[in-house]
Amino acid sequence: MTGLLLIGPLVLLALFLLLARRSEARNEQQSELLYDRLLSSRGQEVLEYLTNAVDEHRAGLEACGVALAVRDVERIKMATEAVELFAPGLTDGLRATRAMLRAISVMVPLPPVAPWVWRAWELRGLSGLTGLVHNLLVSGVERARLRVWLLARALSWSLRRLRTGADAVVLKPAAWRSIEIAVADLATVGDEAELTYGRVVRALDVVGRFAPATVVAQ
Repeated sequence: MTGLLLIGPLVLLALFLLLARRSEARNEQQSELLYDRLLSSRGQEVLEYLTNAVDEHRAGLEACGVALAVRDVERIKMATEAVELFAPGLTDGLRATRAMLRAISVMVPLPPVAPWVWRAWELRGLSGLTGLVHNLLVSGVERARLRVWLLARALSWSLRRLRTGADAVVLKPAAWRSIEIAVADLATVGDEAELTYGRVVRALDVVGRFAPATVVAQ
């Protein structure tokens, strides 16, 4: 009887695992397609593409800074739309970096993102936790993947916080402070992402003219 009761939960668990695996495989396939497209050119060209994504991100932050200066709700909504318009470029860049890391078999010297670089306490706590995990990992590639994961989470959190403030009809001083913090953290994401891009691209370039390490080893 107990065995029969366990069958249902086990079947559901297996189904959830299957769906999660399929979703992960689809995301990996999309990343690999972007990875192949990026690796078709020289490493410097790829770095310029990723840097342009960060520059577009900064352009959106400048628009948001203007809205913050005048404390205009309508302008903050327009600025949020501008940031969200450029944010997919940064998201694609992070996805491409994660895909490129699969091809690196050498150490990538990337420090953990320190808690003090974030303005939001939630991101400070998450950064401190990942910093601890960063020191426990042995592989440089895994450290870099953890860094990219943190940047992606910080980007998502900041955009969500910015959208929440922009949806308000009348913003109180505390809400404007929250938006200011979100904008500062978005700027940090761009700076840290650019550093990550540069290190990863240089590592690939050193391995063999921006060719996968496995190919070079053969």
